Amino acid sequence: MAKPKTEVVKSEINKELLAHVVAATDANQIVYLSADDGGALVAHVPPLIEVNTSMLDENGKAAVRATQAAKMFLNGHQEHTQVAATESKYALITDAILPPAKKRGNQSGSGAPTKYPFAEMPVGGSFFSANSEHAKGDAVKALGSTVSSQNNKYSEPTGEIKTVNGAVRD
Repeated sequence: MAKPKTEVVKSEINKELLAHVVAATDANQIVYLSADDGGALVAHVPPLIEVNTSMLDENGKAAVRATQAAKMFLNGHQEHTQVAATESKYALITDAILPPAKKRGNQSGSGAPTKYPFAEMPVGGSFFSANSEHAKGDAVKALGSTVSSQNNKYSEPTGEIKTVNGAVRD
């Protein structure tokens, strides 16, 4: 497995050469570099040039083109002009008093009113829900998801881990 590339110190990068390669790439021109000239540009993380070793000139130099990282590298080394601060569209409000929260009917004062008495039920308690109270006439199916979510809501972790084996077929 190859060793990860280490970042080249920025002072080792020939910025004039890199600017020439970027300009040539933008103009769709071919630039040829030797391994010595382009080595630091390829070794940089991320690479600043791509090398095409199938295109060689008469001196054995390979064709190269600049990457997007090269453009970003050069832009990062140009002097930054300060942008004037823009005025905010929003006014600041201090010492605001929030309106009182609406209480909708469950014990904690938030959310929809509860239909079933899960909050008041003791451990091991139960309640009856007739099939006729449910649209499709099946209380077990209608309450399955509700009971499962309420079990998670009101349960207290004990630290025990329970392993459930799935059905084994054939």
